[in-house]
Amino acid sequence: KRVMSSYIISSSDESDASATSSCQEEQDNASPMEIPANELATSDEDEEAPNPPTKKQKTVPQSLKAEAESRQPKKKTAKAGGKCSSANCKKKALQGGSCFEHGGGYTCSEEGCTKQAKVRGKCVPHSGGNRCTHPKCTKLARLKGLCVAHGGGNICSFKGCTKNAQSKGKCIDHGGGKKCSKRGCHKQVISKGLCFKHGGGNRCSYEGCIKQVRANGVCFEHGGGKPCSIKECLKQAVTKGLCYTHGKCDPCGHLGCERVADSNGLCFEHGGTRQCAADGCTKRAHTHGLCVGHGGGTQCSHRGCVKQALGRGKCFEHGGGTKCDQEGCDNRAVSIGMCYTHGGGAQRMHRGCDKRSYLRGLCSAHGGPKKCSREGCDKHVKSKGFCYAHGGGTRCSELGCEKNPKVDGKCMQHAEISVEE
Repeated sequence: KRVMSSYIISSSDESDASATSSCQEEQDNASPMEIPANELATSDEDEEAPNPPTKKQKTVPQSLKAEAESRQPKKKTAKAGGKCSSANCKKKALQGGSCFEHGGGYTCSEEGCTKQAKVRGKCVPHSGGNRCTHPKCTKLARLKGLCVAHGGGNICSFKGCTKNAQSKGKCIDHGGGKKCSKRGCHKQVISKGLCFKHGGGNRCSYEGCIKQVRANGVCFEHGGGKPCSIKECLKQAVTKGLCYTHGKCDPCGHLGCERVADSNGLCFEHGGTRQCAADGCTKRAHTHGLCVGHGGGTQCSHRGCVKQALGRGKCFEHGGGTKCDQEGCDNRAVSIGMCYTHGGGAQRMHRGCDKRSYLRGLCSAHGGPKKCSREGCDKHVKSKGFCYAHGGGTRCSELGCEKNPKVDGKCMQHAEISVEE
């Protein structure tokens, strides 16, 4: 048994030794393994990778980095809804970070129009914005779907004033709205902090004309805008090819009358509008059933004065309105700071004519206003198609007096007599 076991052990050792020797020979004879080049080459990222932080180095967490970046001041950019990015401008910023005057927002898509687009790429006169819901009214809705004339908007808080409040609950005449920045001027701002007289708005590009631009860089008298589509009407078209007069209401229902109906389908001369309630007065009633001369409208706040207020609650004689800029002239300024005598009013279109212009820059001699319907009469029409001498206009309420009424339906002579009595 001992001999057999020793023989088995020795044989197993020999077999193990032969196996190991054969494996060694196979490894020596075998060709070396081919390793892909991409596995042998080291990447740039591995070469450029920083050394792992040592104990002395400290790693900053990502949360602290983000917090530090958030604390750094950022550049402020004006967005729509904030204030205009232009210096010293406090207006509301539109698209682009600026107000409309400084390049923000969009202009009307209508050809030749430079106004601000409100809705559907168009300004209010070109059908942009919401219209008044009142039947046949094309004005812009201000409040509750109505325009100012039909109850939309706020009325001036000044006693007896029916104008629209601009700011602080008051109209322009009683301290509301923005005033021109020119010293001593109380007119409303149009643009750049100035009224039209002192440089606000755009002027007509026609040489020598200083009127406001309507379209294509010129005023209405020089081709800007379109005329009314009604025959023989020379006014500017405002909406739907009609001027303000013909686009606002329907024509008078009286046979042969082409005037605009004020109420009840009739014009003023045919009973469409209420006349002044004062005895013998045929003027149109403004407020309280009376004309301006009899207490209707806004009267001058000066004690005992019954004239119409022009500005700041007073008539022209008591400080209302604006005087002519011509040195030594005390007349009332009509436009561009001048009275009719010194160039105010409509621009004269007929060369060499110095008379007052009425329609399209023309005086009565060159086709401006309508003439009296009495044959051979060239005077202006006052009312009912006649001049004052042939029955047009109103007369003093005193029996037999043909003068023009000034105060309480009477001429100045009979008004003074009644005061003395």
